[in-house]
Amino acid sequence: MGRALVGLFCASFRQVPRRIVLDLDDTFDPVHGGQQLRLFNAYYDEYGFQPSVVFGGEGRPVAAMLRPARRPTGAEARSFLRRLVREIRGHWPRVQILIRADSHFCAPEVLDFCRAARIDFALGVAATPTLRRHVTALEASTAARQAARPDQSKLRR
Repeated sequence: MGRALVGLFCASFRQVPRRIVLDLDDTFDPVHGGQQLRLFNAYYDEYGFQPSVVFGGEGRPVAAMLRPARRPTGAEARSFLRRLVREIRGHWPRVQILIRADSHFCAPEVLDFCRAARIDFALGVAATPTLRRHVTALEASTAARQAARPDQSKLRR
């Protein structure tokens, strides 16, 4: 079914695009019963699944994968992306791909895969104490450089 959905996505174009954008996301799907793979998700406070979905930059559906209701590991995300990219490049070997996704897809395995497969990416990065320290230091150094520059409006007179 996954291959068929990618095939429909590729067939929906009149000509092979030079570049495509793939938006990855997941969503919560509550269940009502004892289905296999259901998990309790504390954020949603109920049992369910957390399928991963992919849409093209214009909103066309590309792929979907039913998953347990938890954050995917880096290895899971890489495996999903590897199968998806292999299928797309089976239709369009030279297409450039840009992947956009939330921070939970920003794992070392995914970054390594994207670099090796020559895929551009724009992934969110979750705020952590370490990241906040780096951003604060960067903001302070930028403010110091701007304060040290001569006022351009006074120089023009």
